[in-house]
Amino acid sequence: MKPSFPTYYAYMISRDQIAEFSRRLAACIPADFIRDKGTPVQVSIEGSYQCGKKIIPDLMRDELLGDDLQDTDKGNAPYDEYATGEYQGEHMEVSYIDMAWGREVFSFYDPDQLASHYSRSDQSVLDTHLENRSKMGVAFIHNANSQMAGTNIQTNPDIEIWVEKDDYLQNMRFCAGGPRCYSLGEKLEKHFSKAAISEGWGRYVEIGLPNAELAENKAVQATLQEFRFSLKR
Repeated sequence: MKPSFPTYYAYMISRDQIAEFSRRLAACIPADFIRDKGTPVQVSIEGSYQCGKKIIPDLMRDELLGDDLQDTDKGNAPYDEYATGEYQGEHMEVSYIDMAWGREVFSFYDPDQLASHYSRSDQSVLDTHLENRSKMGVAFIHNANSQMAGTNIQTNPDIEIWVEKDDYLQNMRFCAGGPRCYSLGEKLEKHFSKAAISEGWGRYVEIGLPNAELAENKAVQATLQEFRFSLKR
């Protein structure tokens, strides 16, 4: 089913290109949008197993908080993380949670709530993560729709990002709904230079913009154009 919001796709040829895109995307989110939203700006990140998705929240966080980054020891990295700092003269929190893990790895895990040692993440895990953080800022939600997480986890993203590498078997095992690039009838490899293939960093990237304010934002649109994103039909 085609989403009701604009979704764009591009092919990125290196880790550095994904890193630069992440920084630029964070920089063009309007400060007033983050400040006035009343709830954390949610960025949902999905895709292939071990495709480097964590680069995106790490560098978007660094771009948002810069030299004011504080309190990075809170949480249980790399499963759930919290960073705070000054943003445009106000206190802001940037958090991250990877829903592909069992709930016992999270910093807010209560063993008395579980009947067994291992329990897959579910809606209550995400809800607890969001409740434990301040309202102003950004929340990165990883792998909520992966086959490793529990079913029917509902997110409310303002930005959706998908990153896929050219590993069909891993993608079929890990990606809920299967790989997306192959659904377009394309092989990733043909889009990349020889150097990108040999370095192993060719990626198919999608970005969806469910939030209409961000979808219409000129800085966001300019960044998508600069990195040669095309509208997915």
